[in-house]
Amino acid sequence: DLGLIDPNVSAGAESWGVGSLVGCLENGTIINCYVEGGSVSGCEDVGGLVGYNENGTITDCYSYSGDVMGRYGVGGLVGTNLGTVTDCYVNGGSVEGEHYVGGLAGQNWGTITNCYSTGSVSGTGWAVGGLVGANLSTINNCYSTGTVLGYSAVGGFVGDNRDGTISKCYSTGDVAGDTLVGG
Repeated sequence: DLGLIDPNVSAGAESWGVGSLVGCLENGTIINCYVEGGSVSGCEDVGGLVGYNENGTITDCYSYSGDVMGRYGVGGLVGTNLGTVTDCYVNGGSVEGEHYVGGLAGQNWGTITNCYSTGSVSGTGWAVGGLVGANLSTINNCYSTGTVLGYSAVGGFVGDNRDGTISKCYSTGDVAGDTLVGG
């Protein structure tokens, strides 16, 4: 039950685990929290609310009109997810990075359920997606509507779905890239 208005978090060029509320969530719980506006920037595992989620639970949270910038594992809500994200969303704003860049999560090694993203996503490298850049686990009942621009493995919903499972999901945003591009 915590909200942040216009936070500005900027970490160094070699930083990891950077978020406006929590840098690294390990075995913890975040419920009903949000961030509105502001910006978050770092190098690796950079998220609008949480940078790195290891076995934690994020529920009923959102990010509204914030900007997130990084290099690897960059997401509008969470940079890298190895836990559970449920009933969360990113509305507006932009997410920019190099590899593993997504509107909600840059990388997903956990479970994402009942979530959506409407912001724009852009990446200069591999695995750029409207909801998740790279999915290696489970995404269920989610959608994305933002514009996605990338280089390789670019998707309106997920950029790279290696060994992952996606069910009951959709995407409606415009997508542009050079190789391995899908709506």
